Amino acid sequence: MTIVLLHLRILQARRTISSVSWPYQLFLVALLILAITGTVIKASQPQGSIMLSFAFAGIIGSFHWFRPDYQFLRTYFIEYRWLCFAEYTVLSIPFLIAVLMSPNSYLALCYLAFLLSLTYLIKPFRRTSGKTKSLSFIPNSFFEWKSGLRKYFYPMLTIWLLGMLFSFQMGVSIISIFLLGLISLGFYDNCEPLSILSASRLGQRAFLWTRIKGLLFASSLMYLPLLLLFFVFHPVHWFIPSIIALVVLSYQFYALTIKYAFYEPNTKSSKNTVLLSLGALVFVLPFILPAIWVLTVRLYFKSIKKLSFYLNDYN
Repeated sequence: MTIVLLHLRILQARRTISSVSWPYQLFLVALLILAITGTVIKASQPQGSIMLSFAFAGIIGSFHWFRPDYQFLRTYFIEYRWLCFAEYTVLSIPFLIAVLMSPNSYLALCYLAFLLSLTYLIKPFRRTSGKTKSLSFIPNSFFEWKSGLRKYFYPMLTIWLLGMLFSFQMGVSIISIFLLGLISLGFYDNCEPLSILSASRLGQRAFLWTRIKGLLFASSLMYLPLLLLFFVFHPVHWFIPSIIALVVLSYQFYALTIKYAFYEPNTKSSKNTVLLSLGALVFVLPFILPAIWVLTVRLYFKSIKKLSFYLNDYN
C-alpha cells in the first residue's frame, strides 16, 4: 500500500508540474539545480553539514506538523508512519547524498533516525477556543492573519514569549523569528472566497497593495520587539537576525504573490504548493534569495492580471 501511495504522489507531482507554464518549469529546474549544487558544496564543510542537518530537520518537522492530510492518513492507513517516513526520505535524497559525501557522513543516519521518530509524533486534532476572541483587535482586512492566528495562536505566542524572555541568548531570538515566519506562511495557503474579494470594493492594484501593507504591518509587529531586544543584548551581531528577518519577509511576500497569481476562489492550488516548496530552499540556501525576489516581481504582475478578472469593475 505504501508503494502504491508513493506512486500516486509521483503522479500528482507530475500533473502539478505539467500544469505550470514552461518558463516557470525552466526557472524551477534551474533553481532546483542551483539549490542541489549549493547543498553539496555546503555539506562538504564540517560545520555546513551540521547546519544543513538542523535546517532540513526543521523544515521537514514543520511540514509534518502542519500537513493537512495527516489525520486522514492516520485514520485510514495502518502503515501511515512508513508512508510518511518514505515521503520525507524521498524529499531529503539530495541532502542525504550530499551528507554521505561529507566528512560528517554519520549525520545521514542521525537524520534518518529523526525522520523515523518524527512519524511517531502524534498531531492532536485542533480544537477551537473562546480565548482567541482576544484577536478581535485585528482589522478584518487582515483576514489571513486573523484566521491563521486562530489556528496557531498558542504555539506562536509561546515561541514569541520564549524569544523575548531568553533574548539574552543569541540563538533564541533568531530561531523564534525563523519559526514564526515559517508558521505564518501557512496563512497564505488557501484562497479566500470571492465574496471576501468583492467586499473590499477595491481595484486589483489597490487590493494587492492592501494585502502587501497588511503583511508588512503584521510581520513588523511580530518581529520588531525580538529584533530590538537582540540589538540591546548583542549589538555586535545585529546583522544576523536582520538577514534572517529579511529572508523570512521575502518568502512571505513570495507566498502572497503566489496565492494571487494562481487565485481560484475558495481553493488551494497545487501550483502554490509546488512553488512554495521550492521557494522554501531559501531558508537552507540564502544565496538564492535574489532569484526569489525576481520571481516575486514576476508573480506580482501576474497577480495583477489574475485579479483584474474579478476586481476590474472597481477601478
